[in-house]
Amino acid sequence: GAEERSAIASTTKLMTAYVAMKELGPEKVVTAAPYEPIYGESLLGLQEGERVSVHDLLYGLLLVSGNDAAHTLAVAAAGSEDRFVGQMNRYAAALGLANTHYANSIGLDQRGNYSTAADLATLTRRLQRHAAFAEIVDTRSARLRSLSPPRRIDNSNDLLAMAPWVTGVKTGHTFDAGYVLVASGERDGVSLVSVTIGSPTEEARFLENLELLEYGFSQYQRRLPIRRGQDLADPEIRYSGGQLPLRAERSLQVGVRRGERVDL
Repeated sequence: GAEERSAIASTTKLMTAYVAMKELGPEKVVTAAPYEPIYGESLLGLQEGERVSVHDLLYGLLLVSGNDAAHTLAVAAAGSEDRFVGQMNRYAAALGLANTHYANSIGLDQRGNYSTAADLATLTRRLQRHAAFAEIVDTRSARLRSLSPPRRIDNSNDLLAMAPWVTGVKTGHTFDAGYVLVASGERDGVSLVSVTIGSPTEEARFLENLELLEYGFSQYQRRLPIRRGQDLADPEIRYSGGQLPLRAERSLQVGVRRGERVDL
């Protein structure tokens, strides 16, 4: 079901983070926008008019899935929620996410807000190229120092505590989407992303992703095609004669899927 369009709950906020990181600097300080939540929403607890850094809003967005943080980022980046959603869809198209469309920056159930497991994995792989994003989603807790007084928050992704090699990423839950989790891990030179949508319980989504990642890692083996000090080439020295051995300064480790070969 990798290409099946589904409600994706707060994993919508992965694109919210992507656009915010493109449009806003992390040190920029913005004003918390007015936001009226409905019962049961996840919130960072911002007060209207409160000053907060984009850096701290991203932590609030990705660790506790704060809908107020998502809305404030949207207004700060585009001036309004509607214009920001337009940006989200333009970035989705540019990234080739053909089965993804956004109707809000938060992930609440709404017609036109959907994605697929495959598109979520693609987006996550792109996000993890950003060191700041990778650091945030691999954090168990954080202290938001731009708020007054500073506030401590904990990550809602319990998978981080279930295996030392887990590196993220984002939880989600709504009535239409069920329990959702985009997860990632790194082991023996291999980085993998897993996605479950529509898990029946909170516990199931963690166990299912753990199982998916364990399976993925079982398909790879570690190879060391280049070793430190290895003589890789001996080019001739033009005009003066002789050769200059070129040796590897460091070893290179790669993860190779079963059946694949490494070309050097």
